[in-house]
Amino acid sequence: MIQTRTFTFNFLEENCYVVWDDARKGACWVFDCGTQDAEEFKTLSQFLLSEGLTPVRHLLTHAHFDHVWGAKLMEEHYSLRPTLLHEEFPVYDEMDKQVLSLLRSDLDIPLPPVGEFLSDGQQLQLGGYTFEVIATPGHTPGGCCYYCAEAGLILTGDTLFQGAHGRTDFPRGCYEDLRQSLLHLQELPATTRVLPGHGPGTTIGAEAHLII
Repeated sequence: MIQTRTFTFNFLEENCYVVWDDARKGACWVFDCGTQDAEEFKTLSQFLLSEGLTPVRHLLTHAHFDHVWGAKLMEEHYSLRPTLLHEEFPVYDEMDKQVLSLLRSDLDIPLPPVGEFLSDGQQLQLGGYTFEVIATPGHTPGGCCYYCAEAGLILTGDTLFQGAHGRTDFPRGCYEDLRQSLLHLQELPATTRVLPGHGPGTTIGAEAHLII
């Protein structure tokens, strides 16, 4: 069975997820490590240690700073560099400009090089489960979701939340792209469990009213 654990990090209350196949316990994936400091990262690393889990991938839904803040610590502690879509690299590569634009201030967010680029439709294997990479541009140009049909769940980042969808007024955002992405997600089974980038979980069916 797929297991998930949610951690909420940094002042924007970003959701970081640990996901693993309980039948093949050991290897796990970490999604969007947004740990703001060493103390937050310690919370994550101690959980992994206590559960006997070793991260083998650090996957990003998108490259806004609150979702990648802990990328350098992931590299230092687990030798993992972040994974994202090619189209998202400009957002990742311009972190200083991004932070200045969004916060009107400066933050020191050292980032490692990208370890791997993914593509829309690519399939990734975690234990006995397959996750499909679904490109969902709009909030950012290379945002994506990770869908596991067997487990009936999807990690949506900032594309879809409970009762809301991602903003498109940030640099490189596009409302029409996001609308098409949401329409695509609505093709999934209504019972699909949504693990969003902020806030509580929901289901695809519960958020059908967001499509306009």
